[in-house]
Amino acid sequence: EFVRNLMSSLILTAKASNSLPNDLRDNNSFQYFRMFQEFTEATDSCNRNAVSLMKTLSSYAQSNEKKRIDLPDDVNNPFFYENLVDIIDVLLDNADKHLSRARNSQTQDVDAASLNVDKDKIMNTSFVNGINSNEFEKPQLAFLNEIDNSRDRPFRPRLLKKYHYCQPLDLTEMPVPPSETDVDVDESRSLGEPVAPITHFIHPYEAELRKLTYMDRQMVDASRLTPRQPVHLPSHPFLFVETLEAFNTMYQELNQDSVHEIAVDLEHHSLRTFQGLTCVMQISSRSKDYVIDTLALRRELHKLGSIFDNPAVVKVLHGCDRDIMWLQRDFGLYVVNCFDTFFAAKALRYPALSLAHLVRMHCGVVLDKKHQLSDWRQRPLPEEMLHYARCDTHYLLTAYDCIRRDLWKSLGKEGLENVLDASRKVCLCRYEKPPFYPLGYRRLLKEYMDSAHAGPRMEDISVTQDCVLNRLWDWRDQAARDEDESPPFILSNSELIRIAIATPTSSIELEKFPAASVRGEAILKVITEAISIGPTVSTA
Repeated sequence: EFVRNLMSSLILTAKASNSLPNDLRDNNSFQYFRMFQEFTEATDSCNRNAVSLMKTLSSYAQSNEKKRIDLPDDVNNPFFYENLVDIIDVLLDNADKHLSRARNSQTQDVDAASLNVDKDKIMNTSFVNGINSNEFEKPQLAFLNEIDNSRDRPFRPRLLKKYHYCQPLDLTEMPVPPSETDVDVDESRSLGEPVAPITHFIHPYEAELRKLTYMDRQMVDASRLTPRQPVHLPSHPFLFVETLEAFNTMYQELNQDSVHEIAVDLEHHSLRTFQGLTCVMQISSRSKDYVIDTLALRRELHKLGSIFDNPAVVKVLHGCDRDIMWLQRDFGLYVVNCFDTFFAAKALRYPALSLAHLVRMHCGVVLDKKHQLSDWRQRPLPEEMLHYARCDTHYLLTAYDCIRRDLWKSLGKEGLENVLDASRKVCLCRYEKPPFYPLGYRRLLKEYMDSAHAGPRMEDISVTQDCVLNRLWDWRDQAARDEDESPPFILSNSELIRIAIATPTSSIELEKFPAASVRGEAILKVITEAISIGPTVSTA
């Protein structure tokens, strides 16, 4: 009950935080609002209070720590969050010890081990409404043979056929062109030459996207358009697609000639997988909403290619750069004729560029975003999560109508064409697996040193410590690829650096780093080998 109440409070906090304008998401809108004194004073006050509370929290974690964990004064410091996680880890450890002592003092029959809190499980867990995400079986276990996290083999498109094309499907493996292998000199010096495949598969729809001609009805003057108002959700047809029968029903309904545009969105998971995993897809037509269980129907979704590659159907998305990559990676779906409402809102200089702002502005509806942090792998999906997913596309076509009208009024046909061209360029991007940067740890190390005011400086790091960090950096990446986990799930950035600096060579010394206990034997082996072999990668 305590965890449920705690998570409810945290979700409301996250929701309030997400409602604030965001520079990265909303085109520097936070800085825009900072020009207003009332906003500046309010946010500065909240910032000071939050930092003060967190620093007070950190002070409780220092009493039994040999090395002090300092929180940077600047909350924007990359290691503020990492250090805060470590502080919470220490607090949990202390709570665990005190709880065990208290329980054991009351009865001698209680097994102390049964009272121990699994700190590593807690620190690597996502709790959603009291649900432990580690209780979910990894869904990719059902299709691990389809996942290739290797560093040297290129991503092979999952596309099986092209439905609408001017050139037949060509999955020829080609050398990566020099323009894609060129690395900025400064970046190469700081990160090292990336370890990545030397070949790639060409974009299956490059020809279709470059020759794309938009439909007349799409380019008509919309300045006097009267947008269709969204139907109240309970009155609007809805289908949850989790079976083949439901999928076939949706497929037939969306392939009708009367469907001229669809709204699309995805719900994604990244903690317990290396490349990421699309868990839910939402599609809305003018007449019906669909929420698709993409984990259950992963092998069927390629059939939607007949809609996604159809230039006669506009695919409306918001901030689609990641969605386009996820569609390619997981389902072999390539989008031809996309309208990204983000680019339209940006062109119109809206005060905020989020989907929530568009829906509030054009539909008068406030979207509940509390499930942004939910674990979308969980099954069955609760009704409130289905409702959340459905809302993300249900209102998007109305926003699309309104934003087209505003484009025509303010910027004319040229404004519309610019938005379509920006959307097309995103669709021309080709998914590739994340490369490995051998010296990427050095950037993390510098940021860590900058945040550790009382700690060592960069020049204090010995050759041995640098070598250990180099090997741990490599090991963590490879372990994440092998186990299909994210690198931070294997070991956090701050823990990685702190272990390298301490260079423990025994299990007793490694006990100072609780989060490393799960893979302690492997970590000690890496450290021992690094010390004995010495540096093999130039750090110049």
